[in-house]
Amino acid sequence: MKLSEFKEKKEEFLTYLQIERNLSEHTLRAYNNDLQQFITFWKQLSPDDKLHLSFRRTIERYLVSLFYQKIDKSSIARKFSCFKSFEKFLKSFGIKLNLQLKRPRLDKKIPIYLSVDEIFHLLDEINNEQLPTRYPIRHVLVQMAQRQTNAAPQPWPLVRVNVVPSLVRRGGP
Repeated sequence: MKLSEFKEKKEEFLTYLQIERNLSEHTLRAYNNDLQQFITFWKQLSPDDKLHLSFRRTIERYLVSLFYQKIDKSSIARKFSCFKSFEKFLKSFGIKLNLQLKRPRLDKKIPIYLSVDEIFHLLDEINNEQLPTRYPIRHVLVQMAQRQTNAAPQPWPLVRVNVVPSLVRRGGP
């Protein structure tokens, strides 16, 4: 595939994503930027590489270069998704890329757990007047603390609390 053909297919792809797939404006903008960055990379290749590298190898070289640029894993993963979607789109035109891309593993954020003592300390420090009325977090924390201190078996698993302003999640151990 030549650069001019790629640019044409890129515009068709973005139109397809907007109309057929009804993707959000943010996703469309991100995919457009991702493909535009690839075009910039492609233009910067040496003339020898442009002649001898296949389109598939050019994409692979671009994605590898992103790792060396220390770009955030989530951004690289989105670029992988963009190219996988683009590959599916091109398949409908009879253009097979066989990219065989594997997205980078994203780091998972580990939740913070509060002990019963920490919950009581938090409750002692917070006044009801300081909290927004639509988030009855004090009430939820009091109930959680009471369940934790009861000797009776728990009706549901231990409670995990992420310390984010006014956010409480219930989940397993």
